[in-house]
Amino acid sequence: MLAHRLGPRKRPDVEFVFAVTGCEEASLGGGDALAREMDGIWDRKETVFIGLDTITNGDLQFLEFEGEICQMRVPDWLARLTLETAASEPRFRE
Repeated sequence: MLAHRLGPRKRPDVEFVFAVTGCEEASLGGGDALAREMDGIWDRKETVFIGLDTITNGDLQFLEFEGEICQMRVPDWLARLTLETAASEPRFRE
């Protein structure tokens, strides 16, 4: 659903890669493996990983701090973009 919704709105200079990874409860094992595999291929300054997790019974939620072992703050630009994107959907506008 997300890929279907975002695809037509993608800017020409942006590439989306949708990946389903495993071992996420074990310290993001699948996502970490993907990042290691793409190291040197995907530019770290130009790449953003967005992990979708946890069913919230229809409520939209995102964390401003992420990381079970080492917490990292979501960059301000990404938090703003997340809120703007959520507001574009009428049921999440508030």
